[in-house]
Amino acid sequence: QADATSLVWDSVRQRVVVTRLRTGALWEWDGTTWTARTFTGTLVAPNAISGFDPVRNRLQLVDNTGMRVFNNSWNLAAGGGPQQATGDIAFDTVRNRSIIVALGPAGTTTSQTWEWSGSSWTAMNTHLPTRPKAVGAPAIAWDPVRQTMVLFGGLDCRTSTTPCTDE
Repeated sequence: QADATSLVWDSVRQRVVVTRLRTGALWEWDGTTWTARTFTGTLVAPNAISGFDPVRNRLQLVDNTGMRVFNNSWNLAAGGGPQQATGDIAFDTVRNRSIIVALGPAGTTTSQTWEWSGSSWTAMNTHLPTRPKAVGAPAIAWDPVRQTMVLFGGLDCRTSTTPCTDE
């Protein structure tokens, strides 16, 4: 089976970090050279979504067991949070929070939106002026000019053919 791959920009150290989620291998690209990172512990998280927290200088992986953070070893920061089947994570630089948009557990058409403060989870679905649509393969990014999250959902899960975008 092919190895799922996660690619994250480490804005503090100015490099790309690639994690092979089925094997746990971790590589970095500094613009010139690929370097294999060694670390203590193991990581096998084939369904994880990943991001980078520049305030706490941590690579983050979220799967259905919780948030893992990396600083020379993988540590479970907290359980709970999104129980996603698929999703994406981006960092809100105004509020210093990681925002996660996830399609709910398999068989559902409900999107979940969560924020991670660095120490705890908050479900945001009840705090949003409008809830994101139920989307398949969502992707989010922080827009620093407009200071807002931008969501591209791939396909609207209610129709499976209609592209959808929310801001």
